[in-house]
Amino acid sequence: MMDIVYRIFILWFIILIGYIVFVKIISKLKVMDKFRSYMYSHHDIKLITNPSVNFIIHMGIYFTICVIPLLFIAWLFVGLMTFGLSILYLGLGIYFRPHIFSEESVYDEPVDFGVAGIPRTHSGISTDEEDLVCIGYYELVYEPLATLGICSLFMAIQSINFMTHFPYNIWLFILLLFEFFNVTLLIFPEKVNEHFEYDIRSQKGYSVYGPLSIFWQLMPMIIWMFSPK
Repeated sequence: MMDIVYRIFILWFIILIGYIVFVKIISKLKVMDKFRSYMYSHHDIKLITNPSVNFIIHMGIYFTICVIPLLFIAWLFVGLMTFGLSILYLGLGIYFRPHIFSEESVYDEPVDFGVAGIPRTHSGISTDEEDLVCIGYYELVYEPLATLGICSLFMAIQSINFMTHFPYNIWLFILLLFEFFNVTLLIFPEKVNEHFEYDIRSQKGYSVYGPLSIFWQLMPMIIWMFSPK
């Protein structure tokens, strides 16, 4: 057992060093930027990406490939890849949609932007107009992203339990389907916006969309709670 643990730590170290070197090379060559510029060469848009998007992408990749050494213990650990893949899917979705997730998508109406519509302040809850902020499609990902990260990790760990019980594999499929659906909704907020009476970046629209976007990220966890064990 100690030999396996030692081998896993060695592989994690090799993966970390290898990935850092790979990222440095890709950054120097600007491969991702060139590819994205090529994709949107026919659009007169700004291709500036929020720095946190790159962090999301790297976290998704690293969490995905770091599961590989755990396969020395049991192949069922592949279920943990769902966590990394869901984060990676969201990061790449935002990165390759700069025409949607840009400063140009900021709405001109201030919103009580925060959990369930509570304004973001340094001192706590406030209703002063100076505390309100104008938000774009990128800001709408913040709150659901926190819920998505927690739920994805939780569901990934629980997927190991489902994979050990063949009759319940259908529940694992349903959970993964919901994860894919949830992330897709975050990547295409302008499509979601078409089905709301008010713009989801406006005060009235966000008051409905904000809590709803958090709720649908919790759906996989709710399904797991009421599924057969």
